[in-house]
Amino acid sequence: ATAEDKATGGKRSATVTSISFTSPTTALVNYTLVAAGRTLPASGTAVLDNGVWKVSEVTFCTLVVLGNGERPVKSCPS
Repeated sequence: ATAEDKATGGKRSATVTSISFTSPTTALVNYTLVAAGRTLPASGTAVLDNGVWKVSEVTFCTLVVLGNGERPVKSCPS
């Protein structure tokens, strides 16, 4: 395990539980996040960018902060 894993309570993972397309280029995505020994429901958006579906920055940062024990992460706006 990495030092980060040890500091935040172990491995983290996210599993998509549902996807609802809100337009041809956007979707609402529901996740189950496992982090720091907790299972947390989360949701966010994905966008189609040059033919590739990507998680939006806000969604990514929400998941990263949740996975960091809900502590701020330097590269994500608070």
